[in-house]
Amino acid sequence: MEKRLRMAESQMCVDNEGLANDIMELHNDQHETWKDTRAIKSALKYHRNLTRNQNNWVNPVPRVPSSYWISNGYDDNEVEDMKALVRNIREETSHMRLDGLDGRILLRVPTADQLIIPHDAAFLLYWKEFADALDEYGYYINQSSRLDNIHTELHISGIQLPTQVLELLEDALEYNCFKEICLECNGGGRDIISFVRKVLEGNMYLEQLCLMGNPIESDHDFNELVNAISDHSSLKQLGLPSSCRDLDYNTLISIFSQCEQLILIDLSHNNIITMGNTFLGNFLGTNSTLELLDLKDNNLIDFDAKSIARALATNNTLCYLDVRDNNLTDIGRGELLNAVFNSKSLNTVADSNHPCEINCDSEWIV
Repeated sequence: MEKRLRMAESQMCVDNEGLANDIMELHNDQHETWKDTRAIKSALKYHRNLTRNQNNWVNPVPRVPSSYWISNGYDDNEVEDMKALVRNIREETSHMRLDGLDGRILLRVPTADQLIIPHDAAFLLYWKEFADALDEYGYYINQSSRLDNIHTELHISGIQLPTQVLELLEDALEYNCFKEICLECNGGGRDIISFVRKVLEGNMYLEQLCLMGNPIESDHDFNELVNAISDHSSLKQLGLPSSCRDLDYNTLISIFSQCEQLILIDLSHNNIITMGNTFLGNFLGTNSTLELLDLKDNNLIDFDAKSIARALATNNTLCYLDVRDNNLTDIGRGELLNAVFNSKSLNTVADSNHPCEINCDSEWIV
């Protein structure tokens, strides 16, 4: 009987090893298919655009005259903002088509008195050229032997992104190789979440994602985002500052339980109230992946600090925690201090010698 059990166990090990090899081969095949699809899609667009007149190919859309903005009711400051955005889009389009492989694409316009530059129909042609250049740029980088050494980034800040623009960018980023995407103050809403989900599905290289100041309006949208992140093994850093202020805490914490591959999570400025829920402390007590956690400017209280402090006794992975601008008193801060360095005696110093740096209001706890 024991001999048959050992034989069965041995066969199971062989079968499991074979299954693991099959899964690895399937993953490699999927990755190669993804690369082939990316290359074909972008090469067609790249070579199509090479057939244009060389001068016009770089930036074929003419500038919008000031009279257009004035006739559409924009004041002087708004006109300057609109013209600055057009310049920025044109410059980045030219940069992608002419200036080589530095990997950083940045659309950010300091405004005179607006937090977000509103969309205007006149921008669509510029966005179309920008999206085409983005696609071509991705193809160019993907063909470069330096791909692994280039940190490719796309940042779009303070610019409204309506559905038409998001669809253009979504198509350009499909099968693209950008490693970091940051969308900051673009209007938020369901369209942003749908865009991010599709980008995650189509970009296997993405490592960092930030949605700063883009409100997630419902638990359903947040769950959709979490599901997309949990399926993306390459994504390691997630920033959602000022994006989850209207979400239920029990919904928000799903980012911890379902996205275990993340090493950085930024949930600052989100009005988080735990209501005595100890999930965060329980999670940190057993997690062995998360290295940086930003909880600045929320509504954590001493009870939460005590829960986190207890977790640090068994967590040796977390190396940075930011809890500034919460509702902590000296009692809560003392709990955190003792968790990482309790100077009461040599024994307590040894027991609390924790590598985590805690930024707590104006004090650093190391």
